[in-house]
Amino acid sequence: MSNHPREHEELLTALLAGERAPTDPEVERRLRECPECAREWAQVQDARRRLETVAAEADAALDEISELRDAPGEERVLPILQRLAAETPYAPRRRPALGRWLAAAAVLLSFAWLLGRSLSDSGNDEPPTTLGPRLEIRAPRGEVTSYAPFSWTYPAGADRYEVRVYDALDTPLSTSLLTRRLKETSWTPDEDQLRGLPGRIVVVVEALDAFGNVKPAGSDSAEAWLSR
Repeated sequence: MSNHPREHEELLTALLAGERAPTDPEVERRLRECPECAREWAQVQDARRRLETVAAEADAALDEISELRDAPGEERVLPILQRLAAETPYAPRRRPALGRWLAAAAVLLSFAWLLGRSLSDSGNDEPPTTLGPRLEIRAPRGEVTSYAPFSWTYPAGADRYEVRVYDALDTPLSTSLLTRRLKETSWTPDEDQLRGLPGRIVVVVEALDAFGNVKPAGSDSAEAWLSR
């Protein structure tokens, strides 16, 4: 059973549904004071950024296709296609607008997140099962005297790992303060990089395959803050 207060979950649900804004003072305070709320919101924002990236790439691909010159021989093929289309007893279906696909994906993501939270509070004390080993950030996590070193485990192994560090108070998380790709499962930023980090951060680590895709269960995020 989750120990996360129900009122915190209700606030996150309202935030995800658009009923509350990230700039709401109460929301900002809750995300600042509750590491669990900040971690879950960071995961949702990271997933939304991925959807936006996919949409932007699809738009760019469609723009490139629309700018292609006419292919050789098109003047002979086009009349044949027009004749076949005229003989077809039904009109071809229009491709749904890309924006609608993105909106549908965002809705599915939101419902999946809400369902996951509901199941975690259903009273089942058994730990959730995952397909295969998952990536887990070991440090930094929670209150620490120093952010370094960054370390994580992923039993399945990866071609390389991507580490991104965000300001926890930057909601939604948009610009990473540090980004690093490496083959090892630990990393120690230099002193200048550490001094440039704020008092509370969110760390995201992803396990990538040889093509740069995130591997199954190969993503984790954690919030850490410096002790006063």
